[in-house]
Amino acid sequence: MDRFGQWLDWWCESRWRSFAVWAALTIGSIFAFTSPLSVQIMEGADVAIHVFRRWLSLSSIDLSLVWDWSVSVFALTWFQPVLLRLDRKRGVAWIVGFTAWPAIVGLLFGFDWEYVHFAHFMFAISALTAVLLLKGQRTRPWLGVIAAFGYLIGMSLSRSADIIDYKIVWILANMFFGAVLLFGTERRTGDARAEV
Repeated sequence: MDRFGQWLDWWCESRWRSFAVWAALTIGSIFAFTSPLSVQIMEGADVAIHVFRRWLSLSSIDLSLVWDWSVSVFALTWFQPVLLRLDRKRGVAWIVGFTAWPAIVGLLFGFDWEYVHFAHFMFAISALTAVLLLKGQRTRPWLGVIAAFGYLIGMSLSRSADIIDYKIVWILANMFFGAVLLFGTERRTGDARAEV
C-alpha cells in the first residue's frame, strides 16, 4: 500500500475526521458547482450538447437537463467512496451509479421531465448503490436505505424553493447521507471481508 493510502486509512479511522471532510467537501462542491465560473463552463458545454443532440435525435433541453443533473449529483458524490474507503472498482461503480441515472431515467421516460419524480429516483439509486457497494466492504450495508432518505427528503424540499435555499437543503441531505454511512457502518478489515 502506498503512503497516501496508509495516510487515508489513518485519517478515516476517526469517523469525526471523515465526517468533517465530508461536510467540507459537500459545502465546497455545492458552492463550486453553483459559482459564476461553473455556470460559464456549463454554458460552454451546450456546444457539445448540440452536437450530441443531432446524433441522438434528442432535444437540447433534454440533454442540458441530463447534464445539469449528472454534474450536480457528481458534485455531491465524487469524494464519498474515498471517505468510505471503498476499493477502486467499487469507487468507480459508486460514482457511475450516482451520475448515470439522470440519463437512464430520461431515456426510459422519454424525457418527460414533468412526469419523472427525481426525488424517488435519487432515493432508489442512492439506496441501491450504497447497499450493493458497501456489502463486503463495510458492516451493515442496509443502512444505505436509511441514509438515502436524506436525499428523498432533501429533493422533495428543494422543489419548494420558496421555503429554503436549495443549496442548504442539498448540503443537509448529503451530510445526513454521510453521517448515517460513516457513523452507522464500519470498514471491514481483510480478515472480516473473507468471512462475508
